[in-house]
Amino acid sequence: MKINTGIKVGNLPITIIVRDRSQAGISRNFRGHDVRCAGNFFRWDTLDEFLEDDEFLYVLKEDVEEALRENDLYRTFEYDFTASIGWSSTVPLAQIDEGFLESFFLNKIAFGMRVKSAHQDIKAPLTRTITVTYELKCETDSGNGRQQLSVVIFSIHPGVGIGPIRGNMSTPRKESPGWIFFDRNHPAE
Repeated sequence: MKINTGIKVGNLPITIIVRDRSQAGISRNFRGHDVRCAGNFFRWDTLDEFLEDDEFLYVLKEDVEEALRENDLYRTFEYDFTASIGWSSTVPLAQIDEGFLESFFLNKIAFGMRVKSAHQDIKAPLTRTITVTYELKCETDSGNGRQQLSVVIFSIHPGVGIGPIRGNMSTPRKESPGWIFFDRNHPAE
């Protein structure tokens, strides 16, 4: 997916690119506003709708400008909207008693604790925060031969960033309080 945003930093247009593999994972967070489950947005029904949101594009432009100033081309940023935008799929470790949790694997190199599915009364919380991870590239547009800034998005999710996904994600670390997860189909507030 490639979207010409119509915004510029200096004289360079910003193009958003979401690769197929990333798009499949990201799209799971846009299941429609009526799906009240952990990790789902309700402000936008689709990824396309989100990527065309004026407030998001304004914040993205600001972050791209900062990335260029700092020469930091691989970034994660969080942004708080004024109202709730979806439901988080994580909460800090201290918020849920251990008896309601079970261990699970997030992927091949990360594991943690999540709320047992039997505890439907413990709801995934509303959030105003969005977290976006991307890589910034200065490239030549193959169609017109002009320079452009490409924002290659790897991840978009409701809720705060939880840091690198590796090891025991539910253990407090220097940069993290430790996280409890909700399954994607867990009910939300």
